[in-house]
Amino acid sequence: MSEARRGRRPRINLNKGNENELNGKGVVILAKKEPREKPKDDERLGSQDDSHRREGTTSPFLLRNNRIRSVVQKPPTIQTKSIAVKVVENALRTGSDERERPTSLRGGDKSEMTQRAKFLNKFGELEDDFLQFLTEDATFKVIGVIGLQSSGKSHILNTLAGRAVFPLEKVDDAEQCRHRTVGVDAFVTSDRTILLDMQPLLALSTMDGFIQSEKRTPSGAIDYHQSLESQVMIDSLQTACFLLSICHTVLVTFDWFLDRDLAQFLQSAEMLKPTIPKTTTTNMLDDEISDYFPHVVFVKNRSEFVSLKDNRIMAAELERVFKDSLLLFRDGVTNSLGKPVADEAVNIFQMPLKSDPLYETVCRDLLAKVLSMPQEEFVLNPPRAFSERQWFQHSAKIWDIIKKSSMFQEYKRLLV
Repeated sequence: MSEARRGRRPRINLNKGNENELNGKGVVILAKKEPREKPKDDERLGSQDDSHRREGTTSPFLLRNNRIRSVVQKPPTIQTKSIAVKVVENALRTGSDERERPTSLRGGDKSEMTQRAKFLNKFGELEDDFLQFLTEDATFKVIGVIGLQSSGKSHILNTLAGRAVFPLEKVDDAEQCRHRTVGVDAFVTSDRTILLDMQPLLALSTMDGFIQSEKRTPSGAIDYHQSLESQVMIDSLQTACFLLSICHTVLVTFDWFLDRDLAQFLQSAEMLKPTIPKTTTTNMLDDEISDYFPHVVFVKNRSEFVSLKDNRIMAAELERVFKDSLLLFRDGVTNSLGKPVADEAVNIFQMPLKSDPLYETVCRDLLAKVLSMPQEEFVLNPPRAFSERQWFQHSAKIWDIIKKSSMFQEYKRLLV
């Protein structure tokens, strides 16, 4: 007699039965059992030696599954950092993230910077917040860079800083006529070198941004009777004169053989630069007043190959154009390629493409020569050591003199 007729429950054939049905029935049976006791938070997330548990941070497991409630973490028992924390800290340290971050981020030292800060904003005003990164150290060095748009200004400063501090222009920025640096950005390295990155010279995108956003320029209200090019010229000249007055060394960048328009612009900036005495005394005669001029290095970016012949040709042209200039551009800062260089050679340096095998060698050569250049004193015989904070106050006075100078308005009137 069959088992069904006897009233017995039919057996389940484990060999021929449907495996999916069996599993399903198994799940139902398990669901009817008493639920097991849930493990404690410490057991579920790991023991005390879990490498992801740190004070003040949330476990990566909790970040991925937001359905689990937050767990109060205990103080860590070891110093191991999670991978996520290491990645974030490395991005902040190297400046590889190009997004804007608060300027209050800094290292262990209260004056150590981890990213760039605004020195001169888009309204032509000095940012007092930058003063918090300056100290009373008198052994500092100020290096600025000026140049046309897409000439590699930020790239050169990143080379000097040893990290990606200043944002680089992308292809979309060039196609849409945008620039990444507005006003003047600053960064202070650990060896107390102040790097100043200026917005591009003679860039129409600079003035177009002011017109579209705030309807005014750093030099004042927009005069619609003047051409847009004239206003761009005046604002660029004012900022260039500012850097020529507050920097020990100014790097002039260009990306083709020799830009004569840029050379003429520098001549105009030198002519319009207000006379700023290097002494604090007021009883000196006019002929005893010594004006300040920085050391200038011309840097040709994106060279297909470094050629000493091209260096000699550009040096001869620059010496002819600036033969009557008071700018200090004969310090022997040039590509040597293992050959001796005269101490009074014109400062012309070629930077090859990143794909060039000599790129890293040339970068180290530029860094060593620029940082070892002589420094002119901003103030002769100061009453006490001229510190970084005093340099900031000195820069504020110079910028006020430049903005109030009538020379720029007269020059603007002649440009029409």
